[in-house]
Amino acid sequence: MYFYFNLLIAGIIILGGIYASFFASSNYSLHCTYKQITGSVCPTCGLTRAFNYILQGKFKDAASLNRYSLQLFTFFAIQLLLRLALLLQHFFGKKTSRLIIRLDTLFSILLFLICFWPLLFLSK
Repeated sequence: MYFYFNLLIAGIIILGGIYASFFASSNYSLHCTYKQITGSVCPTCGLTRAFNYILQGKFKDAASLNRYSLQLFTFFAIQLLLRLALLLQHFFGKKTSRLIIRLDTLFSILLFLICFWPLLFLSK
């Protein structure tokens, strides 16, 4: 079951990266519903284009689009590497222990809180 969880999360992150790479500046990109309804910019506006810039190595441009983009991208990059490492462990026949699963859970929660903190507790 843990194998499939890691496979699912890695797949979602990879698909998100593909979306950011190819559709960020096209007519097929998603538009911010919050901005369309309220007329104001939400904290996640520009993230897709910012992720596209990060993938191109344009970090300053990414930060100018969304000031949280680098730390959010870092979260997804670390999660992808972790999921791939755990999938490789499975392919080499090593069983994932409960300790590894607990440490993964704790690390992922802490990393999420660190990277998403500004979005979770924005002061307006």
